[in-house]
Amino acid sequence: MQTTTIMQNQGLQTKDNDISTAKQIDKAVNELLEKSKELGAFERALQKAEIISLISDALDKSDKMGHIMKMQGKQFGFKTDSRSPEGYSLEIVKNCLIEATIRGVEPTGNMFNILGGNCYITKEGCKHILNRMGIPFRIQPSLSKMIDGNVCVVPMNMIWVTKDNKEHKKYLEVPVTLHKNKEGGIITNEAARKGMAERDAMAYLIEELTGTPMPIGEVEQNTTIDTVATEIKSESLGQKQEQQKEIATANQKEQELFDKHIGKSVSKESLRKRAEQCYKQLNKSLEFYNLDLYNKLLETLPETA
Repeated sequence: MQTTTIMQNQGLQTKDNDISTAKQIDKAVNELLEKSKELGAFERALQKAEIISLISDALDKSDKMGHIMKMQGKQFGFKTDSRSPEGYSLEIVKNCLIEATIRGVEPTGNMFNILGGNCYITKEGCKHILNRMGIPFRIQPSLSKMIDGNVCVVPMNMIWVTKDNKEHKKYLEVPVTLHKNKEGGIITNEAARKGMAERDAMAYLIEELTGTPMPIGEVEQNTTIDTVATEIKSESLGQKQEQQKEIATANQKEQELFDKHIGKSVSKESLRKRAEQCYKQLNKSLEFYNLDLYNKLLETLPETA
């Protein structure tokens, strides 16, 4: 009985140590995500190296990699590409898991994939990172436009709010390489194009907020689809007349209702909430409306009532 008690206590102590280490890792990753852009290159590299060492040691000591290995190739875990039908080796999976953890995602829920032996953060993973950072955002894609027989671009408006309550807007044209069948027919439908573009738009936003680049690519039916290595075009909304013409505008009645509703705002905080109520109700972006009154109130109203 005494031996059993000692073994049980040792097991409990090991479990407590694992939990403590996990919390320590989570705290370090959160701090890295939040302060990454403020750090110098060398300081950031040192912090990453420290976290990598911490995670690597924790995985080795806890002997948890066997559980992680069982999740590869699974929708509830993380997918792998067709280059390795039997799955990747423990060392490759471990390295990709460490990179994924540093970037702020988890080995469950298809938040990252392993493509060609490298870690790739998915659309689900990008969304998780932004939510983890506490960044509210909204992406409104438009119909894709063909560039040539292999590539299209998906125009989209993106709005996000930083922790200082400032609203930011970008117009993006995200390039997407189209997947084809053996006969040369395009099989990447509109929904898939928008999904890949939304992922890259979120990756763009993460890089904008943290200064950490995000690799490009996508997995569809266990096949790697690489997007073109072209920089995402970005401009502030309202700067380009041709782009503005493509954005639908409110009719007079909708505009009057919008102005009347936001006109009751008593602070910038209530102004943003009232504007959000309007464009959410119509499932439109804020640029759907004429923003003359909105911008005027934004300059004159106090931050809070």
